[in-house]
Amino acid sequence: MKLGEILLEQGIISEIQLRKALNAQLVYGGHLGTCLIELGYVNEGQLGKVLSDVYKVPFASVDRFRDIPLSVTQLLPAKLVEKHHAVPFERHHKKVSIAMIDPTNIHAIDEMSFATGCKAVPWVSPEVRIAQAMEQYYGIQRRQRYILVCNELDHVRSAKKGRSAAGKSGGKQSATIGGAPPEEDPTPPPQTAVTDAPLPATDSTAVDMCPPAAHTAESATPSVDWTTPREDDAPWSPERGIADLLCGADCVEAVTEAVLDYASRSLARCMLLTVKSTTAVVRSWRGFRLDRATASKRGFCVTEEPIFQLFVGDGYYRGPLPEGACYREIFDSIAVASPREILMIPVYLEDRLVAILYGDGGTGGGIDGETEDYRRLVRKLAVALNIIILKKKLRSL
Repeated sequence: MKLGEILLEQGIISEIQLRKALNAQLVYGGHLGTCLIELGYVNEGQLGKVLSDVYKVPFASVDRFRDIPLSVTQLLPAKLVEKHHAVPFERHHKKVSIAMIDPTNIHAIDEMSFATGCKAVPWVSPEVRIAQAMEQYYGIQRRQRYILVCNELDHVRSAKKGRSAAGKSGGKQSATIGGAPPEEDPTPPPQTAVTDAPLPATDSTAVDMCPPAAHTAESATPSVDWTTPREDDAPWSPERGIADLLCGADCVEAVTEAVLDYASRSLARCMLLTVKSTTAVVRSWRGFRLDRATASKRGFCVTEEPIFQLFVGDGYYRGPLPEGACYREIFDSIAVASPREILMIPVYLEDRLVAILYGDGGTGGGIDGETEDYRRLVRKLAVALNIIILKKKLRSL
């Protein structure tokens, strides 16, 4: 069972709360547990216990991350820590205990075992605590969102310790986000962090992800030759080509077109939808025959359209288009035939969903290429957009 299903079954959250948390996860990204804590629906102790039940591994509480010896943190290079969101915290002989967000990732566990020369023993810990430890011991900067959540968690923990030291015990306590819930109190926790208020979002004045008012005509073929190496000494590859293009891009439009040109090498049809608030709009595409004026004006609510729920949790979706008219509505509305297999990868900037890369194999074909390659392309897209933001800020100084 999934985290949300267990919390629902145990009566810790309601169906309405789960739906709000899933919508927050779609819009703001991150782990479902992070969203549940922000909304005040669970506390750290509740989340840890359920995560342990879900993954069948021990729970690494924040106390496990206090004063980790240098000899332990040096076992795992920062590159792998960041790649797998995993932090080693304890070593016993030839075994090293590693806190992870996803302790079921066998590939990651094998890779870390090889890197450390020890048997990696997976534990599970909330995403925000992993990020906190990654920053403390490896200098990997965490997002502002996680700093705010950890500050709130630490504040509540300190307050509880202060009450305990003062001898205030024996009274009935309410479940808050700082520690394990009292068994005798079924009252749901108060909303202490984020309710329906938005989290810190991308500076809308820094990068405009809305569709431009005017478009150039779409080319029938990619505008960049990805097969011809340039004349210099460094080895050339398509991956290097797209990276160089994105590094040199000076506006959102250039980034969008470069990414779609690259994606269309292996996708029969692809498009980039940009998201403002909770409304997604088609910005540009390859392989579709669309009326540009109509497509750019048609908006889709990402928290209501069922097709966007497909990538919640895993951070992407690749698979068959589910049965049901509700999943075909988005295609019907822009007058294109429904595909057999689809790919959707969200793009997040500063804790906010700003775009969605969509691709398919056409009406009857499958999708070529590795999923990880498309996810890497989206990460490049996010970095390129951040570069544009920084360029604009630099010019404004």
